[in-house]
Amino acid sequence: MNWINKKTCLKWLKPIFLVLIGAIVGSGGLVLYFCFSNTTIKATNEYDPWLISYYLFQIIGAIGTMMAVVVALSKEAIMKWLYSPSLEISLVDNGVTENIPDTQKVPVATSFECLACIDNKGSLAALGCRVYVSDIKHGKNKANVKSIKNLKSKQLQWTSSGVDVPIGIPSKIRLFEVINPNSIGTPGENSSEKPRILFNGLELKNNQSEKGYWIIEYYISCKNGKVSKFSLNVEWNGEFKSRTTDMEEVLNVEINRK
Repeated sequence: MNWINKKTCLKWLKPIFLVLIGAIVGSGGLVLYFCFSNTTIKATNEYDPWLISYYLFQIIGAIGTMMAVVVALSKEAIMKWLYSPSLEISLVDNGVTENIPDTQKVPVATSFECLACIDNKGSLAALGCRVYVSDIKHGKNKANVKSIKNLKSKQLQWTSSGVDVPIGIPSKIRLFEVINPNSIGTPGENSSEKPRILFNGLELKNNQSEKGYWIIEYYISCKNGKVSKFSLNVEWNGEFKSRTTDMEEVLNVEINRK
């Protein structure tokens, strides 16, 4: 039912309810008119207006009872669907955001982050949101990726253990970071370590974080809404560049919403 716009349903709910009430009142008015006037309804014989009104009210009462039962049985499900958060995930800066210290005279990135923007398009604030990794695959290229064993669902570090996402106020979370080892050690000295990709919430071996192709499965849970799932495809040749335009040539990030 994701193709149905909840806001449109809420917009038309009141007019539809008023039309139904109007139809019932109008039907009742017609019945009373025939009952208290000298008009008779003829087909092959004459019928008593009071008898007709009796049957009409019986039909209206039966329909009303059926509608009341249906609403009573499905009220909770309907209210949860109409009034619930709906989280949408997108990438900031195409998944490659550079970090440059303000003190540098020549702009050179010390690291690059992949930030996800979580926006609430629903009708209620999403309470206590948490992001988890459910699976991660790695390989030298896309054709030979394999799941990393002994990986349990890991919660990503966020601003707090459970984040509230109000309607129209997006929240960002870091999915991974690529760090230049030369920016960590003594200034002016080149480090012998290779650049690595560090995934939020995970600890990978060196050969699993230096270069290759990764497919990471995520899900977002909140206290008052359904689980949202998405995956991230990351391809990196292991090189570190000083600016975003150059880094995007060696680091490719794609998000798949489910």
